[in-house]
Amino acid sequence: MNGTTRICSIIVDEDNKHAHLINEIGPSITSTEHQIFVNRLIESVNTGDFVLFSGSLPDGLGHDFYAKTIAILEKKGAKCILDSSGLSLAEGCKANPWLIKVNELEFFELLEQPLAKRDTDSVEEILSVLNTSSNFIVTLGGKGTIAKFGNTVFKVTLPRISVKNATASGDIFLGGLAKSLQNGEPIEKALQTASLYSLSNCLYWYPNIELTDVEHYQSQIKITNVGGTINETITR
Repeated sequence: MNGTTRICSIIVDEDNKHAHLINEIGPSITSTEHQIFVNRLIESVNTGDFVLFSGSLPDGLGHDFYAKTIAILEKKGAKCILDSSGLSLAEGCKANPWLIKVNELEFFELLEQPLAKRDTDSVEEILSVLNTSSNFIVTLGGKGTIAKFGNTVFKVTLPRISVKNATASGDIFLGGLAKSLQNGEPIEKALQTASLYSLSNCLYWYPNIELTDVEHYQSQIKITNVGGTINETITR
């Protein structure tokens, strides 16, 4: 890549307890660079691999970049995870990735729900009847997570914490989830691990995970089935 990789900066104002995130404009990707990257990605991915597509797209790539790449990799037997927004998310969903991860606002925008019907309580109801071949995760900030895998909908409830800065928590959540699933852990355990890592990061001004935090909050993460049957809280 000839362009300069962008730098994302976090400026923390501890006196006013606020963090400012500054994302620079990334490089423009040429058609040649695009093709080289895609070819190398396809060659390196094997059946059963998890491939994460995250963030906005740089200049030079069309809104259908995720969709086209996901379609190819899914045919190879990979499990593609899409975490984006706007047109790249909408187009990417058409390729039926193995998992789609969005926040509450992105979820309602994706489904084109009117503003009057956009409330947290309806996320669970909508997901339970959503006709899609993709698994779905909707993160709700401090209110937890609603996830649908197959025909089962899970609700993740988080303990109350004093949040300093949530920057990067979504990426940390997704990384923790994919790693747990790659290690063969069940969905409930993977959701718990992802939530713990994401929660730990929120306790600090800069992206950070402390295992002591993970151990402390481990028993306070509750996983519930959509039907109301409470699973045993996972503490393993």
